[in-house]
Amino acid sequence: MKKKEVIENLLIKQSLSCKQDYIKQYSILNNLLKKYSNPLFWENFSLKEKIKSLFFFKTDSGRKIIQKKYKEFCQSPESKYQKYRIGRKSGGNVPHKKMNKLTIRRFLNG
Repeated sequence: MKKKEVIENLLIKQSLSCKQDYIKQYSILNNLLKKYSNPLFWENFSLKEKIKSLFFFKTDSGRKIIQKKYKEFCQSPESKYQKYRIGRKSGGNVPHKKMNKLTIRRFLNG
């Protein structure tokens, strides 16, 4: 994951005018990475409108947005298949009739 690309993807260009702006945004992003640590999430994360600062995600409305998106990203769909436990016997014993082996000699005599 390239942090610079993540920052440039989320923020407007005017807010990244100098090196100090990048340093501020990197520190906020590192703080967010502690809570939302999946790097694939950050590569795919985008908003409808770009924001001025990543500090937006520290506010209540921004926190709700990022939590919702992170939960949607991390949630896996339920499997449509049933899970079976192998190794535990179920049902009763069924007697099997032993079949006599049919050989060529028995077939020709027969």
